[in-house]
Amino acid sequence: MNHLKPILPIRSDESVLSWATRLAGLHTGGSLVPFLNDIGVKLNNLITGADAAVDRLAEMTGVDAVELRRNTPRQVDQRRYELRGNAFSVELFRGNSIGFCPMCLAEDDQAGDPRRFRLGRLNWWVRAVRTCGRHQIPLMDRKRIRWDDVAKQMSLIVPERGVDLLRLVDASVSRAPSELQDYVERRLEGQPGPAWLDGQDIDQAVRATEMLGLVLAFPLKVNLKKLSAEDWEIAARAGYPYVSRGEEGIRQALSEIHDKKSVQTGLTTPYGPQRAFGGLYRWTELSKNSKEAGPIKEVVRRFIVESMRTNYGKKFMGDAAPKTENYTINAIAKESGLDPRTLRNLMASQGVIKDWKGVIIPGSFDVEAAKSVADMAKTVISQTALPSYMNTTRGQVIMLIEMGILPRINASGLDTGNMSRGVAADVVDAFLADLHRHAVDVEDIPGGMFDIPATAQKARVTGDIIIGMIRAHEVKRIVRRTGERGYGAIHLDPEEVNVVYAPRRPEKKLTAFDASQLLGINPAVAPRLLQEWEGVRLLNGKKDGRHSRSMVDLAEIERFRKTYVTLFHLSRDTGIHHITLNQILRKRNVKPVVDPKLIKVSIYRRADLPDDLASPSP
Repeated sequence: MNHLKPILPIRSDESVLSWATRLAGLHTGGSLVPFLNDIGVKLNNLITGADAAVDRLAEMTGVDAVELRRNTPRQVDQRRYELRGNAFSVELFRGNSIGFCPMCLAEDDQAGDPRRFRLGRLNWWVRAVRTCGRHQIPLMDRKRIRWDDVAKQMSLIVPERGVDLLRLVDASVSRAPSELQDYVERRLEGQPGPAWLDGQDIDQAVRATEMLGLVLAFPLKVNLKKLSAEDWEIAARAGYPYVSRGEEGIRQALSEIHDKKSVQTGLTTPYGPQRAFGGLYRWTELSKNSKEAGPIKEVVRRFIVESMRTNYGKKFMGDAAPKTENYTINAIAKESGLDPRTLRNLMASQGVIKDWKGVIIPGSFDVEAAKSVADMAKTVISQTALPSYMNTTRGQVIMLIEMGILPRINASGLDTGNMSRGVAADVVDAFLADLHRHAVDVEDIPGGMFDIPATAQKARVTGDIIIGMIRAHEVKRIVRRTGERGYGAIHLDPEEVNVVYAPRRPEKKLTAFDASQLLGINPAVAPRLLQEWEGVRLLNGKKDGRHSRSMVDLAEIERFRKTYVTLFHLSRDTGIHHITLNQILRKRNVKPVVDPKLIKVSIYRRADLPDDLASPSP
């Protein structure tokens, strides 16, 4: 085929996003997104390094796809990337900010139009790269503001030109890159470094260096969220001389920290590891983060067991450690920023203490287990935030919680405020990762494949059964649109689900909860459908000798689906937003069968719908 001409080579230190931006400037004089649309490449696919996007750019330009992939971070899993043979978590990158060197951009501008000549260096993406090695000045950071700032278009992110750009340079101080930065840049070029660092993921090596340096250079109670990029640079420079020597160097640093703590406090009696190592200990031992800390965790553990007293009464690295005699729930609550009553109730819910009302004597409970509960509470995702976090609906979240698939942080029913309906973040992340384990990325969802709720309805199977099929890989056709994540991204073939489940499909009556899943409605609404409202009973059920509540036949589910449709499902089938659709139905005098205020859902009789708004009966 004919390639775009003139040909624009990609620089060895340039990201593919930057190169594509310069292509857009060269061939259209405009910005990146319209150019990508013109050549059939989706921005999100290029950001995540999808093979289809890279191959399309190679096809359009004649540049070797292998060369492009070398400078393209590729998403391989939820929050996981790969670049030049290095697998790492997304935290290796800068996140919501974009780094740049103003002097590099000023030199680029000397060649001409910034849209064509400004380069976004690949290393600027990396959080640990905070200094320009060429100009020996700190990189600057700009927060993402516009929606397309994710494309890192330097001519838009940094609008300064000429004198204004040089003023940014004049305000900088001179410094050399840190040893950690040198190590990261060499590793991304395929060069070996210290064996201990090379033996772990690159993001683990970076985080271990910074966290050790943090305790060496800052007070133990420093707030990590308030640290600036310069603070992390100080931590990186403090930690690298120790981690570069592996376990021996780290143990030396731990010994220095321990000794310094004793001198500062004047303590002569033993005290616990959290008091000695602060954030480093909480990160390696207590954090509920799904990202593994790496080899430094075992080094810290071994030092604690061999060199100092631990302050809790469970086995730690195989050695029994004594309990503290003076640690109270109030003290832990104060450290963690929780209300003492909330912490007490959560501890009871998690089985750390038995009596949530009585006096709890210091030393009678596992202190570190209590601190783990406090840490878990800090990462809890409220029930109201879960739909957005999981890319699904409120009804699906309620279903997953009530089925026990997503256990609440407090299952005991004790009052813990808003937390009582929340789920720990690591539990949610592990569940979503399990769903996506066998999913195949596709550009467009094939016909006949649907998300989990729609598949449940069409296959007449409850959601928990479908989730079990996905986890056990009983169904083989599991797809997701490239770049989409979360519960709502998973799509399946209802026919395959039906075939797999057919041999064990029971001919039984359903509870209201089971009926709600097959009907695709909020579980809280289903019992209302079994009641009579305004002389109408939408769903018929009856009690039998084995059940104290009304049960529903499968045939009754079929009758309901053929007779009625909810506003939500009608909106989905017609493609009209539910607010607009509701207004249209009102103007045409089409009323719900029962007042929605009574049953908490808008349900219409299919026979009452105008022909142009009719929803196909299942």
